[in-house]
Amino acid sequence: MKILLVTVPVEAYTKSAYERDIQGKEVFSTVNRADGVLPVIPKIAIVSIIKYMEKAGYERQDIDFYDVDMLQPTDDEFTSYLMKTKPDVIGLSAVVSTCYSQVKRLSHLARAALPSTLIVMGGSLSASANVVLNRSDVDICVVGAGELAFMELLKAYGGDQLTLNSDTLRKVKGLAFLNAGKIEFTGYGAPIPGDENYYPDYDLLLSGLKDKPELLANYFRPGMGTYYVRCDPRSKRQSEIRPMMAQLWTTKGCVARCTFCQRSTKGYRVFKSESLDAHLKELRTRFNVGFVLIMDESFGSDRPYTKEIAEILHRNEMLWFCGGVRVSTVDAEYVQFLKDHGCMSLKFGVESGSKVIMDVMEKKFTPERVFESLKLLADRDMYSPLAFMVGMPGESIASVKETGKFWGRLCHMQGTHPRHGVTSIFYALPLPGTPLFVYGQQKGVIGTSVDEEEAYLINVGAVGAEKLNYPNLNGSKFLDVIWWDCLAVFEALKEFYRLARERPLPNPKTFLQAEIYEGYKIEQRRVGAIGRIRSILKDMLYSKWVFGTPLVHPVIVMLRIRVSVQFMYRKYFFKVRGMEYNLFKEWPKISQLEATAGTKPIKLSLRSIVNDKLLIAGDENYPDQVRKELSIGL
Repeated sequence: MKILLVTVPVEAYTKSAYERDIQGKEVFSTVNRADGVLPVIPKIAIVSIIKYMEKAGYERQDIDFYDVDMLQPTDDEFTSYLMKTKPDVIGLSAVVSTCYSQVKRLSHLARAALPSTLIVMGGSLSASANVVLNRSDVDICVVGAGELAFMELLKAYGGDQLTLNSDTLRKVKGLAFLNAGKIEFTGYGAPIPGDENYYPDYDLLLSGLKDKPELLANYFRPGMGTYYVRCDPRSKRQSEIRPMMAQLWTTKGCVARCTFCQRSTKGYRVFKSESLDAHLKELRTRFNVGFVLIMDESFGSDRPYTKEIAEILHRNEMLWFCGGVRVSTVDAEYVQFLKDHGCMSLKFGVESGSKVIMDVMEKKFTPERVFESLKLLADRDMYSPLAFMVGMPGESIASVKETGKFWGRLCHMQGTHPRHGVTSIFYALPLPGTPLFVYGQQKGVIGTSVDEEEAYLINVGAVGAEKLNYPNLNGSKFLDVIWWDCLAVFEALKEFYRLARERPLPNPKTFLQAEIYEGYKIEQRRVGAIGRIRSILKDMLYSKWVFGTPLVHPVIVMLRIRVSVQFMYRKYFFKVRGMEYNLFKEWPKISQLEATAGTKPIKLSLRSIVNDKLLIAGDENYPDQVRKELSIGL
């Protein structure tokens, strides 16, 4: 039996109707994986599946890997490869919900080329199994951890579709399938033990690139291309010795349950630390890697293990940073230990400056705890980038102002101007498998039928987590919603300049501030002539000469009018050209969430709110219990 595993690009196959009409033709999403300052994330899910298959006794010659995400083949190229190899089973790895249109495309091509081949899909998109099974050519979805479930499915299949009746499939944990048009779900797949997880295998990844081995270089980037690296004085010498950067994981799972985050496995599992040593040696000698980005969702939650990992990284002379750390896991001694062992930066999930919104997100900490943890890094000359989200249920002008003010306070504490530091601010994006998505359906903002959910998935993939794609989840006025991100910036600047007058910043030519500003200038050179003009105007607008005078108020009013006019035009354009889900749709009127004094934080979590009213819609082919389990996640 031949098995072909296929990566699925996270970008939509076709872009939005808006972009399509602007360019006057069908626009296909092609992304140059050589672009960007960060390396491509290794396909660890497929690596793990293949390693586990080999462990279960499958011959390597019977397992094939085709990296669509990296190769980006045309329809004809993909079909030609299928016809040449004729696999009995095709496994599609759809890691996020934005993959949907690509899954639909690839499964359709596979079905047309090989009508009798079994098509299986795994990954976070399986939270939308009802849509995938009804509107694509996928036969079975693997839900939750995939290694064990996929092995059991292959064992039950044995190369004969006739053996896959509903009675057989019900015995395999972690599957969703259609039985006479009705979806059945056998529960989430069980995860493998942490020490059976694998680090990236670059020979295996190379095998997926077929006749384009040069694409393996996309898994690496010069380390000095990022703020994280340049802001550490040790990086310059390191870049002269081993300049490249790679990404890896040391744990799987997360101890948190943020209500906007897809979560399809429970628990937190640590990898085998001894295997890391061998992997780092390969990175050093084969790929000239001196910098490592750790991709863990909850790095540091197991402190003894994390210290062991830090020691191994340090022993292999790596400088490293991590993008997923909870503020509640750090203290002064711990941060100092990590820095002494090569850590350049830790990035925390800040998200908001409003305690009410943090409770809705189920963050289980406060803005003050965030400030304290970031200060631990700043006191040790470690720069931590910031990221904020607006638009959760309960968001308001007041909560956005809190977030902006908190942002300005953090920047002053870090000694960086809000314009020069690394700060992302984006709008909440409801993804299937989250309480946020269920809330949107309960309020009538997101449709509940198969066709409505499919339209939502297609639009999510085409636009992403930006303002134009935001469905109004909290009943705020349209003119307020479009102003939230701008308002956060203004509040941040106002607070930053206020604090700078009270407590002037140290010499801006100190290493950390100088490197951050230099990084800002590098970024501006990448945006082109028009982008640079806009940047100059913003620098003038955001200067202390504007924010320190009464001029700031009329300037804000004028900018708000400009934003409103711009978006009213886009509203007309979207209405004429058509997009099912976007900021301009006429959303149902819904009431704001309100926190009651004395209410326990967990009761303010969006998870508790949607659990109180879990039934969404009656559909005999989508039983309520299955909808509940898939839609809200773990």
